[in-house]
Order: sequence, then C-alpha cells, then structure tokens
Amino acid sequence: TGATSDKKYPLILFCHAGGFTGGSRLNVMSISDKFADQGFIVAALDYRTGYAKGTPQNCSADVFTMHNAFYRAVQDAKACLRFLAANADTYNIDTNWIFIAGSSAGATLAMNTAHFDDAAAQQYFPASYDSLGSTETSGNAYPINYTLKGICSMWGSLTSSDSLITANKNFPTILFRGEEDGGTPDSIGHFAYCPNYPIVVAAPAIYARLNSLGKPVVFHYLTNANHPAYDNEFCIKQVACFFKAAMEGRSYSGKFLNYNESCQ
Repeated sequence: TGATSDKKYPLILFCHAGGFTGGSRLNVMSISDKFADQGFIVAALDYRTGYAKGTPQNCSADVFTMHNAFYRAVQDAKACLRFLAANADTYNIDTNWIFIAGSSAGATLAMNTAHFDDAAAQQYFPASYDSLGSTETSGNAYPINYTLKGICSMWGSLTSSDSLITANKNFPTILFRGEEDGGTPDSIGHFAYCPNYPIVVAAPAIYARLNSLGKPVVFHYLTNANHPAYDNEFCIKQVACFFKAAMEGRSYSGKFLNYNESCQ
C-alpha cells in the first residue's frame, strides 16, 4: 500500500493453514493485504499437501506420509524464498529484511523452514530425506541468497526438538497460542497426543528455549482459547510492530496474556 517503484520494502512470506492436507494461498489474501497496509511486501505460496490422515481420534495416520507432507512443504517454502530473493529487483524486495509467518500448519511450516537444514533433515527425517532429497535445493536451482530476519508463528509448533533452536541462530520470533489448543502439547510432546506421531515443540517451550538463549521472543497466550487463538487484526498489529522493531535494531521480548498488546 502506497509503494513506489524507486524503493525497496521488507518481505513477509505468509504460509497458509490446512493441517498439511489442504489449503491455498488464496485463503490468506485478506491477512496478506493487511500486512501490506503495514508497509510490507507479502507473498503467499501454495505448497504440496496431503497424507494418509486416517481417523484423528485413534491416531491412525500413516506416519511416513505425514513426515513426507511436512518435509515437502519445507522444500517448497525454501524454494519460494530462493525464487523471491533471486527476483528481488522485480518485486522491489529489500533482501536485507525477509521474514516468514503463518497460521496453524503454516506457522509450523514457518518455524521449520527457518530452523531446518539438511543436517537436521538427515537426523530427524532420514527416510524423507532419502526419498525426497535435499531441503535446500528442491524445486529450483536458485542460490540461497537470503537470510531470514524473523518468524511469526500463529498457533504453530516446531517439529522434532527444541535443540534445533541454537545460540548461533538469530530469528526474532513472535508466538501466539491458546491455552486449550488440542493439537499441540503444553510444552514438548507428540502431535495430537498420539504416541506414534512426531514430537513437536509448542509455543511455551519455544518461548522458554529462546528466552534461555537471550534471543528476542514475544509470546501471546490467550487463556481458555482453542485453536485458532486470537483474531487476525490483533496479530497483524503485534507482528508488524515486532518486525519493524527488529529492522530498527530494538528487538524486545516478553510474555503477554490475553489481549494485552506487546507493541513497543
């Protein structure tokens, strides 16, 4: 909104929801427009979805195809980022400031796109790595000419282990979660509480880990709320403020209950 062709602007790649079984970039047109009103270029992507879901109540999903669905999505998000960075001049993108965000499965995709590389893929998803290839080169041949500068996770999680969050990574992170979110544990545990499903790291544990490392992190926690939590207007205001603060070198941290604003 109000962009001119002689300037470059920060980018947010926004990842749609859908449980890794469906969804579309068209579903996030409204939230993308609202982030654009805040001064960002926003791109949304269609990523490959689908796995043998079974019946959620009895934990009968096929875990291998579940892993592959997650893994393909990470490949596609990374390919999208490489494409956008390679075509930054065409889209007036300031490659110094590239952020990733999403809701639900898209938030999980955002977290994992930032923290996963091929070494982590080989450690945690060796079968997917062997069958689907690298997380870093699938989809196109563009080089990795970008560095993510922040993450927004709206009721998502990090797959596998909080050890993926390390001291040498610097992704200012803003998290949103409802107290009664049934898809992720209160800290670290199995997805949907099914012992045969992947381990996921929920927002409380992500916040604790980043805090222990002294990294900028904001956690919005809505009591008595399920999945999803919070409305888009509230999230957009907090996220835009948080990302802009990172760009100005004044990142901040804290945990905020209910609809208390974090914007500084």
